[in-house]
Amino acid sequence: MGEITWNRDVAALLLRRAGLPGPPEEVDALLSRGLEGAVDFLLDFDSVDNSPMEARLEQLELDLDSRQGILEDWIVRFVHTARPFEERMALFWHMHFATGLGKVKAPILMHRQIQTFRSHGRGRLDDLLLAVSRDPAMLVWLDNIHNHRDAPNENYARELMELFSMGLNTYSQEDVVEAARAFTGWTLRRVPGDVEFVFRADDHDFGTKTFLGETGTFNGDEIIRIICLQEVTPRFIASRMWSHFAGGEPPGSLLDRLAAAYWDSGHSLHAMFRALFTAPEFHENGRERARVKGPVEFTCGLLRQLGAVTDGSRIAPAIAGQGMLLYDAPDPHGWDEGLAWVTTSSLLLRSQVASVLGLARTPALWIDLPGILAAEGVSSPAGAVEHLLLRLDLPDPGAERRSRLESYLVADPGGGADLPFDPSSDETAVKLAGLVHVLATDPTYQVA
Repeated sequence: MGEITWNRDVAALLLRRAGLPGPPEEVDALLSRGLEGAVDFLLDFDSVDNSPMEARLEQLELDLDSRQGILEDWIVRFVHTARPFEERMALFWHMHFATGLGKVKAPILMHRQIQTFRSHGRGRLDDLLLAVSRDPAMLVWLDNIHNHRDAPNENYARELMELFSMGLNTYSQEDVVEAARAFTGWTLRRVPGDVEFVFRADDHDFGTKTFLGETGTFNGDEIIRIICLQEVTPRFIASRMWSHFAGGEPPGSLLDRLAAAYWDSGHSLHAMFRALFTAPEFHENGRERARVKGPVEFTCGLLRQLGAVTDGSRIAPAIAGQGMLLYDAPDPHGWDEGLAWVTTSSLLLRSQVASVLGLARTPALWIDLPGILAAEGVSSPAGAVEHLLLRLDLPDPGAERRSRLESYLVADPGGGADLPFDPSSDETAVKLAGLVHVLATDPTYQVA
C-alpha cells in the first residue's frame, strides 16, 4: 500500500468517515493541517471550543428524564458540534455496546451511558470496559443486577467476551461461568432520585476461579484485565472499528498494525483510532465511495452541510424511519450496517427528508439556502450548482449533467421562457430546495 496523497478529496473523506459530513469550511480547515495534523485535530478534541453548542443546549432546557429530551439533546450535538469525532465516537460505541431504552426504561441512564463513551472512548480499553461494566444502563440491559453469589446470571459475562471484546469461538462455556461468578455483587442501589453502581461484598463469590487460563479469586476488574491481555482482543476491536468507519472486510495487515498500536501504547484506543485514520488502506478504500452512510450520517450530515439550526425535535423520527432508533438497540448485537441500511422504505424516507430541508423555515429547523449563496457571492445557476456540489461533498457530475442541473434552476414549470435566477425570490428558493433534493438522493451521496 503506497503513500497517501493529501488533497481536498482525502480531507473530505476523512471528515465524513472519521467524523460527520460537514460544510466546505470544515474540510478546508482539515486540509490546511495535513493528514496527521487533521487526524490529531479530530481525535484530540478537548481543546476545540464547543461553547456555542453547549449554550444552545442550555437554552433549550431539554428534559433528560424523557426519551424525547435525550433524543433532541444528541441530535443537537450531532448537528451543531465543533467536535465531530466526539459524537461519531459516541455513536460507534453506542452501536458496539448496544443497549436499549425499551428494557432500561430510564432515559437519563441512557444519556449518561453516552456521556461515558465520550469520556472513555479514546482511553485505555481496560478503562472503557470497566466503566461499561459498572454503567447502570448496562447493568440493567444485560441483567447483571440479577447476578447473585448463589444464583449467577451469565448474560453480561458472555456478551462482554463475545460482543464487546474478543468475539465468537475465543472462550469456553466454563470461562463464561467463571466470569459471571467474578461479576456477582456488581449491581445498583437507589439514592435520592437516582441509582448508582455499588459493589455488594455480601453477594459476591470470593472463591477461586479459572478464567482464560489464569487462576485466582478474581473480581470483575481482574476479568477485564485478563481479557485485555488476550491476543484476539485488539484484533476484534480493530475489526469493529474498520467495519464502522470504513466498511467491508478489514485487511489483515491493517489489523496487525492496529493491534501493534494497542500493545505499544498500553491498550490505548486513541492509538488505534489514529493508526486507522492515518492508514493508506482507510483512504484508498474510500475512493470508490463504497461504504453506505448510516441514518445519522446521512440526516445529520446533510443538516451540517446545509448550515442548519435545529432544536432536534423534528429529526429523530427521520433517523428512526431509516432503521436506527437511537438509544434503543434491537438486541445486544446492535444494528447491522452497510447494505442493511438500503431498503425501499429507508431510501424513500431519505428522499422525503432531502425534499423538505431546502425550505425548512421553522423554529425547530431553519435552513437558509439563499442566504448561504448570497454570502458566497453566488449569482448564477452555474455558481449555485458548483457551490452545492462542493457543499454536499459530491464529485464532478460531468458537463452534461451539470448543464441539466443549471437548466433546472431557471426552467419554467409551465414551459415558458426561463425564469430569472434570483435567490431572494420564492421561485428560485423553491428551485434551490429541489436541487438539494436531487443531489442528496443521488446514489453518490448515499455513500461515504
